[in-house]
Amino acid sequence: MSAVWNAPQQRRYERVPFHCRATISLPPAPGSVAAHSIDISRGGVGLVTFASPKAGSAVSIAFVLNVQGRERIERVVGRVVALRADVEGNRVSVEFNEPLDRLKTPLLMAKVVEE
Repeated sequence: MSAVWNAPQQRRYERVPFHCRATISLPPAPGSVAAHSIDISRGGVGLVTFASPKAGSAVSIAFVLNVQGRERIERVVGRVVALRADVEGNRVSVEFNEPLDRLKTPLLMAKVVEE
């Protein structure tokens, strides 16, 4: 897996630092596992989690966002493109099935695009 992680990365969208609580679900398995985002772009996200999804696995991510003191959830689906074990947990790179957009994920879009 390290070969995938260390491969030259060609990104369509710029990643920005983004720290947020999240949960990751690995269909068809029931339930979810806690995660924490470290960066995000319109096309994907970097997460730290104790889950160990295999590269190519489908995932569903629920981001827990604080908006004016209230928790809001935005969900995105994608696939795991890389996994690397780290001291704090597994670092997982996820490519979204569709780029973030203002209609479906307005709160996440606000984090990656300067208004």
